Amino acid sequence: MSARLRKAAGRVAGSKFARNAAALQAGAGLNAAGNLASTVALAHILGARLQGQFIVAQALYSLLFFFVNLGLVQAAVTHIAAAHQEGDSEKSLDWLAFLLKAQWLTSLVLFGVGFLALESLAAFFGAEAGEAQWALILCATPLLEGPRIVVGAAFQGSRRMGSLAQTENGQEMVRVFLVVSGAMLTQSPLGPVLGLALSSAFGSVVGLDLYGRMRRTHGADLPSFGQIFRRSLRVPIRLGLRLGLKIGILRNTNSLVLKILPVLIIKYFARSEAVTYFRIAQSIMNLPLMLMQGISRTALPVMSQKAAGSDLRVFRSTWTKITLVSGGLIAAGIVCSLALIPVAVKMVFPPDYVDPVTLQAWILSIGFVIFSFAVAVDSFYITANKLGVAIRINLLGLFVCPLASIFLATQLPETGVAWGVSLGMSWVLIHFIYIARTFRVMGVSAGLMPADQPKAVNS
Repeated sequence: MSARLRKAAGRVAGSKFARNAAALQAGAGLNAAGNLASTVALAHILGARLQGQFIVAQALYSLLFFFVNLGLVQAAVTHIAAAHQEGDSEKSLDWLAFLLKAQWLTSLVLFGVGFLALESLAAFFGAEAGEAQWALILCATPLLEGPRIVVGAAFQGSRRMGSLAQTENGQEMVRVFLVVSGAMLTQSPLGPVLGLALSSAFGSVVGLDLYGRMRRTHGADLPSFGQIFRRSLRVPIRLGLRLGLKIGILRNTNSLVLKILPVLIIKYFARSEAVTYFRIAQSIMNLPLMLMQGISRTALPVMSQKAAGSDLRVFRSTWTKITLVSGGLIAAGIVCSLALIPVAVKMVFPPDYVDPVTLQAWILSIGFVIFSFAVAVDSFYITANKLGVAIRINLLGLFVCPLASIFLATQLPETGVAWGVSLGMSWVLIHFIYIARTFRVMGVSAGLMPADQPKAVNS
């Protein structure tokens, strides 16, 4: 390696961005391992049919969550990061208070809507009554994990990624234990559902404890949770909800097209077992993709700070480097993993899982390779104040991609949805075309940071 390359590698490895991304990637790796462990355990304890019912219950809950999840965390983190860059502690406190207030209000709305609508929604997709009841229990989880979400936003916005990863990993370890224990005790999806709800409450306890210890040691810039709670009683949320709604539509449409609707479409056209095989294949392919979480969650506060500083050239360079380097590494990992999938599935899953899971994973790999370069797409739209464009592109995809999945499912009930999801993941190419055009022709205009933010409230 030349001296110049060694010097460049040293700068990258020593940068705060690299350290924070590495911390979150390590945490994401532990979370992925925990998710895989619980998936394997449920396959052996419940079998493909009952495991499929558990997945359908999660999809029904997620479908309702789509309509009330307003992108609150991303909106808050964007402005908390800018506030830390500017040294504005009041602005940071306002956004944490906004997040706490909005999180609890939307959680109450979610549970109420679930109580009224879940049975009808389940019947529409051909789901069973028990699956609707389990989904209603899951509707309580956002309320239980509200404090963890707030302290997580504080850690992310202030770029304390190690503490953020600790909080999430603690909850994940407990989630695996409770989900598997619940399945063993009940021999039905009810046990894992209760395990998920209890782990959400535990995550808040862990998060609050870690947040308090961080403030006592070297967190003078972090407000106490008591301050956040008191400010939340008075902070206005109207402007924050406007920004959150835009971000929520941007991010939730991807989740709806790629994770929620595919499960429900399979449930409608095929067996519960087919749901299980698809979701496991998707989880396996997500293992390399989960590295994106560490990078994208680090990218958002970094790019927000670059935007707040109005350094447009650095902003463009930062986005390009993150996209090409991280996307290339993740795509390479996906391609290399394809040959190992049949062996790995045979080693850990029951024999009847091997062939259908392997086939669906290979189909999904096409879309996953393309999507691996989308690590900083959302961060561009948020920090460049161009969410309206992203929303229009995603809404068009929300119309086209599910229709393609439905058509393919009528022709290939077991694998058609996997082909549809690969198509849906390839929709990100439209975003790349728009972003490249923006950088090349128009550039990024001044005033990158969104104007929507809660007004300061006097303590």
